[in-house]
Amino acid sequence: MDTNSVKILIVQVNPFTGHFITLERRKKLVLLGMDSTPTISDASILRSTLILHKFLDILISRRVPPGHSRLVATSAIRESAYKSQFIHLIHETLGLRVDVLSGSDEAHLTYLGVLQFHPVHNNMILTVDIGGGSTEFVIRHQDLVSQVNKYNVEKVIGSSGTIRKIEKAVYNGYT
Repeated sequence: MDTNSVKILIVQVNPFTGHFITLERRKKLVLLGMDSTPTISDASILRSTLILHKFLDILISRRVPPGHSRLVATSAIRESAYKSQFIHLIHETLGLRVDVLSGSDEAHLTYLGVLQFHPVHNNMILTVDIGGGSTEFVIRHQDLVSQVNKYNVEKVIGSSGTIRKIEKAVYNGYT
């Protein structure tokens, strides 16, 4: 779950290459952070819960064992004033545990994702994770982190409240 969407990715590991084979990939717009305040609206919570319920059905239909899945959340939940309540609601209604990633965790997972497609283990690499609520920059060399910088979106591209209002207008069909 990120600031703008809820995604599901089901993969299988290729036993010969160690790379992931995508079995299922879906993305649904949810817009958790609709303004510049650290809150999540009731409508966003409802949308998230309904989408997660559908994604849980997909996991069950694909026979993914419960211990073989992970639900992660990023800045919209991490910075929300209602983070604990949201996490509790998802656990109580769907039985899912939400792992709220730190900016550093997000950056590390982005780097691991890059390695799946570009095996650059011995090179210096800059990965940039541009999200709806934060942007993380990581410089790594030979799998060692040289530098991690996390920026809130408003520091990078302008007021996140303005951006989220534009996203809301697009989501509601105003062009």
